[in-house]
Amino acid sequence: MVSMKGAFLLSLALMLAACTPANDPFANDALQHPYDVRQYQRDVEQWRTQRLARLRGPQGWLSYVGSGRLEAGTTYSVGSAPDSDVRLPLGPERVGRLSIDAAGKATIEGYPGTGVTLNGQPLRGATLQPAGDGKEASRLHFGSAEFYLVRIGNVLGWRCRDTNAALRRGFRGIEHFPVDPRWRVVARWKPFPRPAPAMLLSSIGTPLPAVAPGEAEFEVGGRHYRLQAMQDASEPLSPNLFFIFTDLTGGRETFGGARYLNASAPRDGEVVLDFNRAQNPPCALSRHVVCPIAPAVNRLELRVTAGEKYQFVAE
Repeated sequence: MVSMKGAFLLSLALMLAACTPANDPFANDALQHPYDVRQYQRDVEQWRTQRLARLRGPQGWLSYVGSGRLEAGTTYSVGSAPDSDVRLPLGPERVGRLSIDAAGKATIEGYPGTGVTLNGQPLRGATLQPAGDGKEASRLHFGSAEFYLVRIGNVLGWRCRDTNAALRRGFRGIEHFPVDPRWRVVARWKPFPRPAPAMLLSSIGTPLPAVAPGEAEFEVGGRHYRLQAMQDASEPLSPNLFFIFTDLTGGRETFGGARYLNASAPRDGEVVLDFNRAQNPPCALSRHVVCPIAPAVNRLELRVTAGEKYQFVAE
């Protein structure tokens, strides 16, 4: 009689045997750093469950319902009325007047009786701090929604988020490639002598200053690949690593702009790249979010058949 563990390993072996060199980049590779495969699969499934819970949360990316750009030296009417310059998808018809001076400083004059609050108090006149560069935004609240400004690179914009957003209510999950332990790749970590300046592009084509602390080198199917880690140039260097990459599945099975991969701090010159945890960027989930796309150096000539696909499950 075959034990449960034996049955699992047998089924895994059959799955691997079914792959052919033509479509399996690992055809001649062995598992790197052997470990408990069943426990690994449970860990990945638990990570996916936790990620979906965060996405479904009231502050998740699925709650965004409105966005737009703002220009310096301009005054905007804000509200849900059709003739508003900044037209909100819900809330009071007339919220107030938003002014952006030549230096990009934002102030708002609220109309009385709207029910809109800032820091728990009725909105009157206030300076609004945009989110960005590690700063917390000033947020206007009305009903189930909030409005705030955001600065991404040199672009100032606005966002509106609603905890009752239809996208959030209808979201049921993300399609994934099957968990494959061979996509847990142990790479060599090559730190640069000093962080290298890099310029990323956002999903709307705006420049995003970044730095690359080093690169991970790894092999798949006997071929060598490398990925540069990226960090926001305005933030202190983190010991953990963040990779923005795309591969030959991009634009077909996965989001064409990028997938994101987080990795723990390197140890003994190695870093684990667990592509089973590769995830869609926020801008793949909502058109109201701007995010960095993969730089040319991180475009892998390889089909990474692991992690999240660009297919969502909704009602």
